[in-house]
Amino acid sequence: ISRRNLQGEIPNSLGNLINLVELDLSRNQLTGQILQEIRLLERLLTLNLSENKLSGNIPTALGDLVNLQELRLRANNLSGSIPTTLAQLIRLRVLDLGSNGLEGAIPSGLSVLVDLVEMNLDSNNLTGRIPHKLSSLTSLCVLNLSRNALTGAIPIEFKVLENLEILQLNDNILCGAIPVELMELTLLQELDLSMNAFTGSIPKEIANLADLTRLSLNSNKLGGSIPEGLANLDLEQLYLFENKF
Repeated sequence: ISRRNLQGEIPNSLGNLINLVELDLSRNQLTGQILQEIRLLERLLTLNLSENKLSGNIPTALGDLVNLQELRLRANNLSGSIPTTLAQLIRLRVLDLGSNGLEGAIPSGLSVLVDLVEMNLDSNNLTGRIPHKLSSLTSLCVLNLSRNALTGAIPIEFKVLENLEILQLNDNILCGAIPVELMELTLLQELDLSMNAFTGSIPKEIANLADLTRLSLNSNKLGGSIPEGLANLDLEQLYLFENKF
């Protein structure tokens, strides 16, 4: 029942539908909080509450939905921190919590979700460093941590994320050099590190990223020379402005 202009709060009685395997209430006008009773839907594989007006914290009880493969809560008004209990969702393949008001650090415990292929935590108010333990998520194809207030360097351990196709870390407060180790991610199609505080030069090994179509490094503090190897890539979009070249 997506896109039905549904309004009001999610009824408690929804917890009685214990045989549900998919619940999609996305793109409505639902308000209130996510129900604790949702923990009763033990067979649920997909939960999509994206693009509503839901508020409050993400319930820790969601960690009881151990069969869940997709959790999509994007574009609501959710606040508080990311519950550590989400680490119990060991079958999860998609985690999308983007475009909310979530705060605090990214729980390093999410590193046990080794079946994840997509993690979107963008457009929140997350702080702290990017946990290096996320390098355990070797099935990831999409990692989007953009538009937060994350600090520190990009973990060099990310070099083992060999299935990564999209890496978006833009609009944070990340610093240090761009790790040359990232240039081992040869399946990358999109790399966005723009609007941070990266220093140093662009690694010449960036020419190894043969599948890259979009590269955004603008609005940093990068210097040195632009690698000639960029000319050999089949780029559709290249953004290098507002640096120190």
